[in-house]
Amino acid sequence: MTARHWIIAGICVALIGTLLTVFRWEQRLAHDTQASRAQREQQTPLEPTEPQQRAQPKELTEAEPFTLRPPNSVTYSRHIAPIFFQHCAACHRSGEAGPFALLEYADCRSHASQIADVIRRGIMPPWLPDSKLVNYTDQRVLSATEIGLICQWVDEGAVEGDRSDLPPQPQWVNGWQLGQPDMVLEFPRPFTLPSGGGDVFRNFVIPVGLAEKKYVRAVEIRPGNPRVVHHGVLLIDSTGQSRKLDEEDVEPGFGGMIYGPAAHSPDGFFIGWTPGKMPFQAQADMAWDLNPGTDIVLQLHLVPGGKQEQVEAAIGLIFSDKPPTKIPMVLRVGPRTIDISSGDSDYRIRDQFVLPVDVDVLSVYPHAHYLGRQMLGEIVRPDGFRQPLIRIAAWDFKWQDEYRFPTPIPVEKGATLSMEFSYDNSPENIRNPSQPPRRVTYGPESSDEMGDLWVQVLPRNERDRDILRAARAKKDFEAELMGCAFEVKIRPKDIKARYNLACMLESLGELDAAAAHYTQALRISPEHAPSMNNLGVVRCKQGRYADAIPHLEKALRLSPDLEDARHNLNLAREAIKQAPKP
Repeated sequence: MTARHWIIAGICVALIGTLLTVFRWEQRLAHDTQASRAQREQQTPLEPTEPQQRAQPKELTEAEPFTLRPPNSVTYSRHIAPIFFQHCAACHRSGEAGPFALLEYADCRSHASQIADVIRRGIMPPWLPDSKLVNYTDQRVLSATEIGLICQWVDEGAVEGDRSDLPPQPQWVNGWQLGQPDMVLEFPRPFTLPSGGGDVFRNFVIPVGLAEKKYVRAVEIRPGNPRVVHHGVLLIDSTGQSRKLDEEDVEPGFGGMIYGPAAHSPDGFFIGWTPGKMPFQAQADMAWDLNPGTDIVLQLHLVPGGKQEQVEAAIGLIFSDKPPTKIPMVLRVGPRTIDISSGDSDYRIRDQFVLPVDVDVLSVYPHAHYLGRQMLGEIVRPDGFRQPLIRIAAWDFKWQDEYRFPTPIPVEKGATLSMEFSYDNSPENIRNPSQPPRRVTYGPESSDEMGDLWVQVLPRNERDRDILRAARAKKDFEAELMGCAFEVKIRPKDIKARYNLACMLESLGELDAAAAHYTQALRISPEHAPSMNNLGVVRCKQGRYADAIPHLEKALRLSPDLEDARHNLNLAREAIKQAPKP
């Protein structure tokens, strides 16, 4: 075995040896719930601890405090047009996501009061993180001076001024922002979004059709209809499961928010499109693999309007001509045991991950749904110093994004990635989709809740990458096991929850506990062939071949095409034949 194999094997053995049985997991879940409620009164606002002994992150503040210009001296042509051209017009122009254009004085004048209102309240430009605490690339923020100029201009009547003061309008690249892609992927046929109704999440499957492996350096997503496309996420699927779901749906694509092993983000990256976001091109030595037989899945969040709309996005891929030498990883921090009671205005979750190696942090991507309120992500270094990665005071599901750091943040071994999110499930939350509020638990649909802080990191070398990959697998497995136990606890008659928990316990060698949950699954659904087959497998592992055979035979009767059951049945029969006679 190589050193890499010894490292991974050792950690896997430790994982199996230390993970608890389902009974102890359920006890821990109950304890965590009670502790969370007991601590609620002692909680403080989500604020990063003030750093000690080190410099504060760079603040984006004015060198001098802003003071009003002389009365009636601020004009559109001289002062306001440059601001709108630089910060607003990329979205607020014909064919883009903004509801109106901000390139001509007449348009700006007619929306002047509305513009001042959303700027004063921090709604526009759409930017969630606290940029005074952490600096990011491509920040959509206005300075204090720019905000003051706009508000003074509006308050004093939105004067046009001398047109000779107007700067030239910005010129945008027509077509692909990064130049002609090496490969363009398009929908096989457009999707018709019906008018009216609530938000729609739709997954569009595009076969790539590669003859050989490619290394993707950049992805540019063109939504096709920004009037109704709110945001998009790019996933890849090499299993064919997404394609099967697409074929089963009469319309292009299939519905829902998908997360899991079938369709997932490219390893080490999260790729998406939001209004105003420029496509990111990684350095040539940091690309991701795209293999033959892989499908691209574009998940779009669609917002219906007053009439039917056609949606037909396109994806441009730019390849690197060499395999990557720097391979980032994405770490997920966040529990899968969210359970928010109706009316709870300050529900909180916390989680952490201790880094087993040195890394460079490249970017963060926080995620929650409609009830999310505040977010805090930090690095807690071994000496106790706390360095904020992100703080969001007012989360808005409709403006989620990835936030990249101008330069990588070096983080030493033993440091902790820490997150804390809060949620508001009260009737006072205007974004609460349920009125009156209802109980909301963890799940992938937008009516459920999630709480993830995704952190993109770059390990220093291949050995460190292997160690980190094993630690990440252990962390993810623990979170998944806790999540499965939680699902069974809150939905004891859910066949899928029972089956998933049983499978995980079986993989840990907890055969008695696994058999108990497969049995419970079959009480819920006596004709569930996978549970019947797996119960037979567990009996085989326990050496109880005679008990296994009836389960495997019934699994085949229920599902004649279940080759796994046929194979297991043959093994069980052969084992009985080979058993020594008494």
